[in-house]
Amino acid sequence: MKEKLNDLLEWCKRDKKQTGMVLGLMAVGMLLWGRLILKQAPQTASADDKPAWLVEAEADMNSGPKEVITLAEPPKLERDPFILDPNRYKRTLSEQDLVSGAKLDEGLTDEAKRMAVVDAAAELQLQSVTLGDVPAAFINGRLIRIGESIEGFELLTCDERSAVLEKQGIRVRLGM
Repeated sequence: MKEKLNDLLEWCKRDKKQTGMVLGLMAVGMLLWGRLILKQAPQTASADDKPAWLVEAEADMNSGPKEVITLAEPPKLERDPFILDPNRYKRTLSEQDLVSGAKLDEGLTDEAKRMAVVDAAAELQLQSVTLGDVPAAFINGRLIRIGESIEGFELLTCDERSAVLEKQGIRVRLGM
């Protein structure tokens, strides 16, 4: 520590012009800092009188009872608008869906099977798709989740604007 102080003193003696500049700048900085503290000291808060319009409004509110109009309360929501109504969108599977999905026409050629599946898929209309934890498609007025069937087609995946269905090993993409 003593060595550093000796080095600093030697530097000050060697370069008197720089030493004077540093000391002068420090003095100016201290003066500005002191002025700032003295000028911007915390002041006591003082409130102005209330404006005339506020005094009149308070007088009107405090002057006796006035007629109060009571509006009808809005109806209380009893259902979540983001959940599909089960009465309107049934998820039941019919016997025809279960049987038609199990049937395989063994006498038909691959091309004939493909055409039959395409014709059956033409009757399906994709109306909506929901993505999320449990993706679902709204097809022909029924809500179908992945793995469920409609008219022999099993829902495999749902995309933003399409759904992929499979019947007899043939995959069909329905779009909106």
